[in-house]
Amino acid sequence: IERIERMISALLTFAAPPRSRFAPGDPGEAAEDVTMLMQRSCQRQQIALQLERNPLPTCLIDAEKIRQALLNLLKNAIEALPLGGNITITIRPDAEDALIIFHDSGHGIPPNDLPLIFEPFFTRKGAGTGLGLSITRRIIEEHGGSISVESAPGQGTTFMIRLPALKSDGSKVAEKILLNELQQ
Repeated sequence: IERIERMISALLTFAAPPRSRFAPGDPGEAAEDVTMLMQRSCQRQQIALQLERNPLPTCLIDAEKIRQALLNLLKNAIEALPLGGNITITIRPDAEDALIIFHDSGHGIPPNDLPLIFEPFFTRKGAGTGLGLSITRRIIEEHGGSISVESAPGQGTTFMIRLPALKSDGSKVAEKILLNELQQ
């Protein structure tokens, strides 16, 4: 019953995502919140969770949705480390963007699966819905950002989220977000 409830909740979120409430903010704070939330779970699984935080430029974000996207990535990283390991979340500015990088020391993603991981319902987990990464990508793109992945079997996996910084006039970010909303 719990699995069915999770699947229904994920399907509803995927099919009709709640309307975003954008405001100037620091996506690094969302990463800190998610790290604190999952710290105990990581300790129980003998996973060293490390957060490397540098100041970020202000971004136009829906903080709750960014938390959801980062939580999806962190949960996936934890699941990739059933015998323990390391997860590093690096938060840093890059040119005019904010970067949030997740790296785990897990088994990696097979090369044949890499092009499919953001597709709805794609999963190699028995209990997964296959919606977590597609929802994460949708959230990041809705913010005018991008998400990419690098992985190799036995080398772990790295997800990189790039969110545009809010310019003093707000034009670049606001324009990207408006375009994304019009396309939906």
